[in-house]
Amino acid sequence: MNSLMNVLCRHGKAMVCAVVLFGSVSVANAAYDAKDYFSGSPWGWGVCSDESGTAYVLDGGMRAAQPKTIVLTSNGGDNASDIKTAIAQYDIIVLDGSAGEFTIYSQMVIANAKNKTIVGRNGATLATSFFLTADDIAYLKSQGLEGLSSTDQYTGTLPDGTNVTCDKRAFFTKKAMMELQYKKTGVYSLPNKAGIFQFDPTCENVIVRNLTLQGPGAVDIDGVDLIYDAYATHLWIDHCTFIDSQDGALDTRGGWNTYTWNHFYYTSRSYSHAYTCGLGWVSNHSDVLHVTWGYNIWGAGCNRRLPQADDAWLHLVNNYHNCPGNSVGMTLNSYTKALVEGNYAASGVNSPLTGSGEQRYIYARNNSFSYASTSTTVSVPYEYATPISYVLVPQVLTAVHGAGATIDDLFMPLGYNTLADETFGFYESEYSVLKGNTVFLPIKNLIGAKYTLESDNEEVVSVSASGEVKAVGAGTAQVVARVDDELYGQYTASATIRVTQPSTFETLCKWDFTSWSSTTLANIAADASLWTSDGGNYTNTKALSSAPLMANGSAIAEAEGLTFTSPAEKFVIYGGGRIRLNKEGSIIGLPALKKDDKVRMTWKSANSSYQRGFTTQNLSVGSMMTDGTQLTREASVVADGPVAYTVSGGGIYVTSIEVLRQSSANAIESIRTLANENPRIYDLRGIRQSAPQRGLQIRDGKVVLIR
Repeated sequence: MNSLMNVLCRHGKAMVCAVVLFGSVSVANAAYDAKDYFSGSPWGWGVCSDESGTAYVLDGGMRAAQPKTIVLTSNGGDNASDIKTAIAQYDIIVLDGSAGEFTIYSQMVIANAKNKTIVGRNGATLATSFFLTADDIAYLKSQGLEGLSSTDQYTGTLPDGTNVTCDKRAFFTKKAMMELQYKKTGVYSLPNKAGIFQFDPTCENVIVRNLTLQGPGAVDIDGVDLIYDAYATHLWIDHCTFIDSQDGALDTRGGWNTYTWNHFYYTSRSYSHAYTCGLGWVSNHSDVLHVTWGYNIWGAGCNRRLPQADDAWLHLVNNYHNCPGNSVGMTLNSYTKALVEGNYAASGVNSPLTGSGEQRYIYARNNSFSYASTSTTVSVPYEYATPISYVLVPQVLTAVHGAGATIDDLFMPLGYNTLADETFGFYESEYSVLKGNTVFLPIKNLIGAKYTLESDNEEVVSVSASGEVKAVGAGTAQVVARVDDELYGQYTASATIRVTQPSTFETLCKWDFTSWSSTTLANIAADASLWTSDGGNYTNTKALSSAPLMANGSAIAEAEGLTFTSPAEKFVIYGGGRIRLNKEGSIIGLPALKKDDKVRMTWKSANSSYQRGFTTQNLSVGSMMTDGTQLTREASVVADGPVAYTVSGGGIYVTSIEVLRQSSANAIESIRTLANENPRIYDLRGIRQSAPQRGLQIRDGKVVLIR
């Protein structure tokens, strides 16, 4: 522990010296490392609970007495579900970029995230799956959209039949994007889910640090943001890089936030509407957003909103505008008061500070540009380091560990991670896993620490050079974690891993919708009271409420045992082989199953551009989503009882549902139970015995005695 305290004290002294020397550093002689200018701790409005500056502890995942930590690497596909699950279940979520970028198919809407830290390491990048290609941009440019008004309202019908009212440029940009998507997919759609995080009003005390967020390129289709604070509070977003946001890079409607050491810029992927950071949009002027912007860079391609605000109380300190040829910079509009100090605008940056509207109280001081303040009384109630001279801002913010995802493991823990002997180690002393599985061993309080894992029995548990722990044989092994780190010191922890052979599962029941019997199709065609025909497809005329599928007075054999909940005209049987549930909230109900049974579902979204699927009841996987790619997902039954799948996101196609049960099935226990009920009949459906021999045998689901 002394090693940790010594390192923290060394950095603490560096900060004290930096505060004293800010005003006297010579630009010509400075050797910059931006670590001397940040403490690693949140500050500003994010650590205030009211306008008088009453303290709020913004500590993210370290709020927990023993924070639960998970380290994720890219799975090679859509990583959104894994990240959302980790945020729901853990305090500290480490996104490790060593396996490549994390691809995000649609914006992750985060709800009920309280006291969380999401932090990157090893160059962690979250990238949207859709992006504008050079051909896309060439097509958009050929449509003459730049000459259209971005303020005059226009009402029209888009190629998908949707009537919209928006500004004229946005309307015709949407039309052009739909035409592009039609050429690629055969469907008129807008790729307007190309964002990363949305934090809902139920989120509070969330830290996001050291991530690169790569968007699809700016285009004016009323798309989504890389990060959108949808009324969440007490967010600290620090040392992140925002590239090519479709709409806003970091938009805010919540309050009490601090944004520090971030870098925003655009590349050749972007076409138009590079409007980076907006906040406010409060209609009644009764809500005031409180946001601190410190040490951020608005770089290449940023055109407007650097940031733009109304209905806000802001502190903008030591930010760097390096986007020559932009339209306007900081735009502070109605019902806004702001302290703007120590900011630097590069040559060629237009209108670094502007705004319009009533009740504007702007106090600007010590910036590289001139501005006639509208007030001399704006201040903030919290303490903060003496601002850097604006002359030094470009050098400091572009230095090592400067703005953007630039902090390494040594500096990541500062300010929110503590370690003591009694809190280091594995969360459990023993773990039981099945042979063949990767073993996940979360270690407490090791954000950024370098540690090794060793197994004392490689024939049972192996540890690869990359640190992957694998259960390779039945038996018991000890896994030891050894820490030898400048920041953390030396520590050792161990856990026992018990590996067992996996059980064999057999199909208990399968509902296959890939084909329908001639009897079923004839019954459906004959029942006009329940089904309407459209070629070879059949749609329900009446609502289903936890009801079986019926036709012509008989149960539909291919779905017998299942129940369905669906509005009228929202359930379709395709003669070509599948069913469609065409309304969010529709439900597929399964009969009562046993704990540890497995249910296997095969489905895909009815729209290839959108993630759709299910939320579940009584299954180990809470939600399952996919786009137009057919996916098979398996989950275990949590407890004896019924299972249900509820449609999430809109229309989906379901191909099959399968229930599996362990083939061993406790045969003797089953005999004993049934014998007590009826000593003459032993019904053991699902239990099989392959080799004939003397004694009790199972034939056609019944026990017989062979002499």
